[in-house]
Amino acid sequence: MHLYLDPNNQYLAVPKTHKFIPAMGFRSCFDGQVVPLVVCNAFIKQYGGRFYLGD
Repeated sequence: MHLYLDPNNQYLAVPKTHKFIPAMGFRSCFDGQVVPLVVCNAFIKQYGGRFYLGD
């Protein structure tokens, strides 16, 4: 997964198979590297956010 920080300082986890270009205040975390699901889950539980799994 890729992890991003939104303009409200909440995390957004996006599968690595999806193309997501951070814009409108979104910032890439971990220099855009793939992040293990357990790490994404920990950040979202601790600081708030959501998973985007597609349409």
